[in-house]
Amino acid sequence: MENYQIGPWDHLTNTLPPGTVLEQYVPPQLVKIAQQVMEQYEMLVFDMLLITSKPDKGGAIWKINTDHGPRSLKVLHRDPKRSLFSIGAQQFTVEQGAKVPALIPNKENTLYVEAGGKLWIVTEWIEPLQQVSKIDLEGAVTLCYGLGEFHKHSQGYVPPFGAAKSSRLYGWSNNYEKIIAKIGWFEDIATVYRGIPSSERLLSVIDEFKKQAHDIFARFQASPYFKMITKGEKYWGFAHQDYGWSNGQMGPGGIWVIDLDGVAYDLPFRDLRKLITSTMDDMGNWDLNWIRGMIGAYHQANPIDQDMFELLWIDMAFPNEFYKHIKEIVFDPNLFLQYELEPILSRVLATETSKWQALTELEQDKANYMPAQYSTEEFESTWEIVRKDPIQQGIKLPMGIDIPQQNWAAFEITLPQQEQEQDAIPVSDADFIEHQLDDIPVFDAGFSAQQLDDIPVFDADFTAHQLDDIPVFDADFTAQQLDDIPVFDADFTAQQLDDIPVFDSDFDEQQYAQIFDPTYISDPNTTAILEHSDSFNPFTHAPLLYEPAGAPILYSPSAVGVQTQAANTNTQTDSSIAVQPPINEQGPIVIQIPKPSRSTKKIKKVVVKRKRKIRKNLVKPRPVPKLRIVKKLKKTTVKKALQQPIAKKKIALKKKQKSKSQKIA
Repeated sequence: MENYQIGPWDHLTNTLPPGTVLEQYVPPQLVKIAQQVMEQYEMLVFDMLLITSKPDKGGAIWKINTDHGPRSLKVLHRDPKRSLFSIGAQQFTVEQGAKVPALIPNKENTLYVEAGGKLWIVTEWIEPLQQVSKIDLEGAVTLCYGLGEFHKHSQGYVPPFGAAKSSRLYGWSNNYEKIIAKIGWFEDIATVYRGIPSSERLLSVIDEFKKQAHDIFARFQASPYFKMITKGEKYWGFAHQDYGWSNGQMGPGGIWVIDLDGVAYDLPFRDLRKLITSTMDDMGNWDLNWIRGMIGAYHQANPIDQDMFELLWIDMAFPNEFYKHIKEIVFDPNLFLQYELEPILSRVLATETSKWQALTELEQDKANYMPAQYSTEEFESTWEIVRKDPIQQGIKLPMGIDIPQQNWAAFEITLPQQEQEQDAIPVSDADFIEHQLDDIPVFDAGFSAQQLDDIPVFDADFTAHQLDDIPVFDADFTAQQLDDIPVFDADFTAQQLDDIPVFDSDFDEQQYAQIFDPTYISDPNTTAILEHSDSFNPFTHAPLLYEPAGAPILYSPSAVGVQTQAANTNTQTDSSIAVQPPINEQGPIVIQIPKPSRSTKKIKKVVVKRKRKIRKNLVKPRPVPKLRIVKKLKKTTVKKALQQPIAKKKIALKKKQKSKSQKIA
């Protein structure tokens, strides 16, 4: 049980009793983990009731009756880091006064428990809650007003430290392009399955929806969207992404927003677009009065401007509903085309005429809203990281880092001549331009052909005459000669070994001291800039950065590594942690590193390589042809035979016989 990892259980359909509804079932292991989680809270649980589950994802929610009243226990099916983003968002909106169930801290005063590879939360159970009416405009207006309130309270959110940030703010273009591509897939699939009657009907109308998608996307590319997103994620806040009649319900004081699992940074009025288009689709007719009423109610709670209205209109005009209903064709084309396409396509086509009539008239309402104003000052001010210190129930979530999205390539940096000379000190290969790198020999390729020829590496580099001069076996040498041939390092004296640098460790330690012991010098053209946020002094992670004068900082000072720590810790500020400049320096300082000599390094490399290779060649045994060995052995044998007395007598006898024969002749 301890190793049980929570995951989808929809594959258990065939193993469960007949009639079991998967949405009302959870595995026994999950129930045991839920009981262990509840033990981590200061509460006495009387009973627990499964409200619903997500068998295809691995999530569930229970209503638990405790000695503190009814509460909710929920396991979040997403990755823990992604779930932490949602938990932080829910707590943030509660602090801002939004009508969102408050999180209950556990015994360790944290807002969640991790078990089974997922995060668990306990929240208040809001009673009573009921859905607003779907059949009259009043219910839709109330729901949209609650959505505007929720979005208003989400502005300024910064995710907890360690959370996986979820953002769709910068992905609108990719989303539209994906839908356009998949509409093309629908056409290809219908072409392959032409034998099914409904395929011909789909092919007869798909060109119209493709044209709509391309036309609206072209208008989107000319819209203020790309100017709006420069405000940043924190400015716009997050969208619910699944807001509807079940996740926004009437409760004490107004609309309460529940099920915040999927919140993500976005232009928040996309929730409004989804609510409007899905409502019109359910009604089977685009009612302009409903649309205006829903937008007006949202505007009262969270004002929109002309640019927001224009982008909202574009998003409504895009064929989102057609894509949403037809996309199931990809998973099982045969089944979908035979049994599901006809009624769905009929409903979509029935709303098309009223849709464009309503949108054409709605487009004129843009003038009723205030013009958009996105000044540079407002954009820069959004870089400031501001987070309310007190968090309900006495816990603090460490803050993440919100670095604004900037195209740094658009900036051109020009440094004074003196600073350029300082920057010319190479630290890594990235500091050299391509031409400089070519001039630095690192491997043998850096030497000319003539230089390489001077370094013998293999036997092929020697002529036949030279090979004969190289002794092959120790037997060819006399004892004296062998003593004169150094084979190992042991044959060298200590002084000789010191003179042959083989590895970098053989060099004097003093040669490297200048590199690792930088010299601090005063420079009137250099300024010291402290990069950190004064608001979070005890917990800042920003170092002291010393920038040369004239080099602009490409980020806001408040956007540098500011983090907060968990509550209930009496952290004392330690001023010794911060990096300080030398005390004896009167003015600003800069680190200057001496430039190493390339010529010296090149010579040393050549010398070391030559000595290594020559020594290796001397000690390496070289096989020679057998003929040479026999020849040498014969010479050696004759020499040894001449030294024997019997051999000398025979030779003298032969000489006498030879001389007698010559006299007779």
